[in-house]
Amino acid sequence: MAETKYEPKPGQGSAWPNDRKSEDWHADYRGKILLPDGTEHWVDVWDKVKADGVGFRTIKIGNRVEGSKPAETRTAPNHNPAGQVVEELDEIMDDIPF
Repeated sequence: MAETKYEPKPGQGSAWPNDRKSEDWHADYRGKILLPDGTEHWVDVWDKVKADGVGFRTIKIGNRVEGSKPAETRTAPNHNPAGQVVEELDEIMDDIPF
């Protein structure tokens, strides 16, 4: 089976277990996220537990990844091909039955 390179979409990312964690304050997971502006940033994730025993996670978006390209140099998918007319918001709202 051929491997494919993972390409995150804007607003998406991934985090993996932090194999370098040596202190309690170090993140449990580390990874990267692609922000909507097209820049890639580091992300840290911690497992936490509330007083009532319910688990949750906290997230910190960190510095830009070295070499990350700004939005204007990334190629984004064209969701509005040439010739396709985009309806105005008022026209769309008129079609909603409530």
